Amino acid sequence: MSDKTKPETKTESSVQNAVPQPDFMFVKTEYRMEKVKFNDIHYVEGMKDYLRIVCPDKRIMTLTNFKNMLEMLPDEAFCRIHKSYIINLSKIQSIEKSHVVVLNERLPIGDSFRKSFFELLEKLRLINNK
Repeated sequence: MSDKTKPETKTESSVQNAVPQPDFMFVKTEYRMEKVKFNDIHYVEGMKDYLRIVCPDKRIMTLTNFKNMLEMLPDEAFCRIHKSYIINLSKIQSIEKSHVVVLNERLPIGDSFRKSFFELLEKLRLINNK
């Protein structure tokens, strides 16, 4: 028998040890950790030191910042469109040059986020600007 064995590649081990990603997160509210499903989130709004997570049936205030929130949210589903807003791409009702409509709310697209927002929509094949 040969001393050589087939080395396990990182890809193979990653697939074998892959842990399914949860479809929710826990956020700290005033007195507890509250479970929030990603699909229930329509958008996140910055309000001074707090973030307000907007769902169709509730609003959740949490003491965190945009950086931490973006790390918790799945990249392929959420996008920051303004210094004060993160949106769930699947909840967009309509898009204008400088606004999106989510949950019947007209949210601004910030100048510094506009290009990357539209590039992401094209990359995900959600729009075709050709």
